[in-house]
Amino acid sequence: MTTRIIWGDPETDLLVLERRRRNEEFHRRFRGNKVEFWESVARRINRRYTRTYTARQCEQKWKNLVRDYGVSK
Repeated sequence: MTTRIIWGDPETDLLVLERRRRNEEFHRRFRGNKVEFWESVARRINRRYTRTYTARQCEQKWKNLVRDYGVSK
């Protein structure tokens, strides 16, 4: 059974900001395995908002945001 994760607007905004700010790093440094990248994003969100998001949750949230943007565009 999958537990649904609720993302607040501030956490989502920081996720988008981090992914956009580090776009070149995402594509160049983390070519294949992006786990380390998403772990660093999760750490930053968790420190700022005292949350416990995992790297996988951050990556999935990003993919869902991109998918939903494409659908609504």
